[in-house]
Amino acid sequence: MSVFNSLGSNYTAGSSVFLLRAKKNAQNNLKQVLKSRYTSKNIFITYKGREALALILRRSGLPQGSLVAINGYTCYAVYQSIIAAGYEPYYLDIPKDELNFTAAELAAAVKEEPLIKSVIVQNTLGLPSDIVAINKVCQKQKLILIEDLAHSAGMKYANGLEAGRVGVSSALSFSQDKIIDAVTGGAAILNTKEKVERPNYYSASRWHRFKTRLYPWSSLIIRKTFDLWIGRLLLRILRSTRMLPGPMTGAADELHILPDWHCQAAERSIRELESIISHRQKIAAIYRDLLPPEIQFKHLPESIYLRFPIKVEDPRRLIEYIKQFHIYISDIWYDAPIAPIWALKLTNYRHGQCPNSEKISARMVNLPTHLNIDKEEARLIAEKVTEWHKSQ
Repeated sequence: MSVFNSLGSNYTAGSSVFLLRAKKNAQNNLKQVLKSRYTSKNIFITYKGREALALILRRSGLPQGSLVAINGYTCYAVYQSIIAAGYEPYYLDIPKDELNFTAAELAAAVKEEPLIKSVIVQNTLGLPSDIVAINKVCQKQKLILIEDLAHSAGMKYANGLEAGRVGVSSALSFSQDKIIDAVTGGAAILNTKEKVERPNYYSASRWHRFKTRLYPWSSLIIRKTFDLWIGRLLLRILRSTRMLPGPMTGAADELHILPDWHCQAAERSIRELESIISHRQKIAAIYRDLLPPEIQFKHLPESIYLRFPIKVEDPRRLIEYIKQFHIYISDIWYDAPIAPIWALKLTNYRHGQCPNSEKISARMVNLPTHLNIDKEEARLIAEKVTEWHKSQ
């Protein structure tokens, strides 16, 4: 069977059957699981992760005109959230061969730009930031620290604290291909003692709800029949008719209700986080053992590897090369400093602001670690990547 980076990566026939019948109280069940895990009284479920992040920023009480410091290597959804909340992003470049900004970079930025009042930590691809040092800077400079757990739900930092237990607030994403995958969805976790009033919610479009409802099954059929050309044809049809939901659709200006079956899927993923993370770490260990060291990023033992990142001189040629072995990894996180690359022009990012992020994005390739990748497939991927690398 063909191997994909995404395309229903976290769904099997069994999990898809589980979602056919959603419990009516699924959202309350999801809230209870989150409250227990993050010990927060104020949890708001949203239709998109970016909606949750925007809600957190709107509730932060930041002065008008404040800047929010973010990783200079990130997703357009983070940018959308900040703009929707009424603030502006400040981009922090990453070190030469790492994926997260450092405490030193943050401290220097605050010294240069006093309008920075908050910072978002994202733990890119499940590789942990130095949260202890970053938190010290935040406390000294009185910055609001927000944890974006889209890539790192369930991860523990080097000090033993779980991601989501350090910042003033944290945001979860349940979007397709994330650690917690419900095709769409998110949650805002506000770590305040006071009870926060419930905001206004709206209904998401019926068209999008219909597409996401079908996604586990449509993506499963495509993967199972891709080598027979049936899957290729179905994929082409679904894309041309816009029946295949994309993770980058939607805005962050309003909050939308998350249907029960998405909540049920998210709850199940959260209850299985430890086994999900264990699987990803085992697959990543195979890549680490078999891939050339020079194309790997620095390994941190706390990493949970949403995807396994490597850096090569010509990503497109590698992607085309391994495609002949039915390995499809063209869906790269991230192919631009503010990704995807088509969204970069929609932001206020200017070329040269984060030179290291630009260099990394030009060399980035991700290898899959999701539950539909087994050890033999991981060894095959590592073998073919190594084969290509040595031929260059």
